[in-house]
Amino acid sequence: MTYYFKASASSLALVAMVACGGGSTSGDKDMIDDMDDIAIAPTISSLDVGNAAGALRDVQGYRRTPTTTILPTGTATYQGHVLAGIDIDGNDEITNMFGDLEIDVERLLAGDDVSGTVTNIHVLNRESPVQKLGGELTVDGTLDDGTKRISATMNGDLQGVFTDGEREIISVDGSMLGSTRDKYTGRNALGFNTYDVAAGVSGTTSGTISGGETGSFTGTFHGEEQ
Repeated sequence: MTYYFKASASSLALVAMVACGGGSTSGDKDMIDDMDDIAIAPTISSLDVGNAAGALRDVQGYRRTPTTTILPTGTATYQGHVLAGIDIDGNDEITNMFGDLEIDVERLLAGDDVSGTVTNIHVLNRESPVQKLGGELTVDGTLDDGTKRISATMNGDLQGVFTDGEREIISVDGSMLGSTRDKYTGRNALGFNTYDVAAGVSGTTSGTISGGETGSFTGTFHGEEQ
């Protein structure tokens, strides 16, 4: 399949990847209003994908926060990525999905709220970026103070050029399940291990795709506290 690319404003920073094009975008979501069969040029590289996979492994290496730990109150912001295998019916050129994740965990005595977004979403052929998708996904859920488990939805509409070679809107209906993780920081004077409590979050994500295309995805997410 041949993809024709439109250079978004954010892609101008990567001069080697820019392809000049007309048309217009709508806000930060890069939705294309007036051009058919136009894909948005990737703004990431295979190296970015590899670095994200490495960061995921780092956070997964943190210990899971013990259920007996009392989390500090206040809002914690985590930044990381979503990396998932994606299966779009009839399309074997798109195999993976990548996006920038930012979530806020509002830690309150009465319960912890989780909210955030997945932006800069790309579809890949293996580790090679194919195109950037218009739109973003919204994360909404909770963190259980007792189990330290995160449960959230990850939903939204995305726009791109898929199986039929035409611009289409797909709806993503997903979930995220994970936990907070503590980063090892060394030993104290008494010889006990010390940790940065809830320094990271990680887990799994899965869901379905409907609308202009149908399919499913399953993968992982991670974030480190900022």
